[in-house]
Amino acid sequence: MLTLVLAACGSTAETTTTLPPTTVAATTTLAPTTTLAPSTPTTSTTTTTLPPPPPLSEIALVEEFFAGGFEQATFVTARPGDERLYVADQVGRVFALHGDVRTVVLDINTLTRFAGEQGLLGLAFHPTDPTRMFIHYSANDGDTVIEEYAFPLDAAAADPNPVQQILHVDQPASNHNGGMIAFGPDGYFYIALGDGGGGGDPYESGQDPFELLGKILRIDV
Repeated sequence: MLTLVLAACGSTAETTTTLPPTTVAATTTLAPTTTLAPSTPTTSTTTTTLPPPPPLSEIALVEEFFAGGFEQATFVTARPGDERLYVADQVGRVFALHGDVRTVVLDINTLTRFAGEQGLLGLAFHPTDPTRMFIHYSANDGDTVIEEYAFPLDAAAADPNPVQQILHVDQPASNHNGGMIAFGPDGYFYIALGDGGGGGDPYESGQDPFELLGKILRIDV
């Protein structure tokens, strides 16, 4: 187009040779290429090689004594805001462990049947109010009892009188009593109950939707 404009202005052939069409074409073709080239992203990948695991022959399990002196420890847990560990002993006692010092913080031995699969079976602390302690045990008649006890953080032991009895379930046999209690991430309290025992599942409690035995219960405490 530059050649046509110059010709209209009365330019001679010398003007046409001064701005040849090839010069304009070269400029319009190369300029976008040299402008866009630096915007092209570049990436690099770094690979980290992990050392191989040691052979199994070089790995050994080492038994380390932690605490002892229990009749039959059934559960170990921690309490929020407390550096001690707590142990439920099937005989009916809850112990606090601080280093090598062991202290009884609750004793329900006279309320508990300690035989076979029966006794103090579960222990849990409320996650947002650790002064609330919960236990799962077999009463003297063999039935399952879930109770709450008050245990202030600055107290040497829990109040021996329960705050409330949360659950009482008849047990037709002395085995398969469950025992696990825990708070879930949803804040609810979970209780595991056995199927009522007896050889060969004679009660079929797990298949009965109207029977608490053989179930995991979820309640709000």
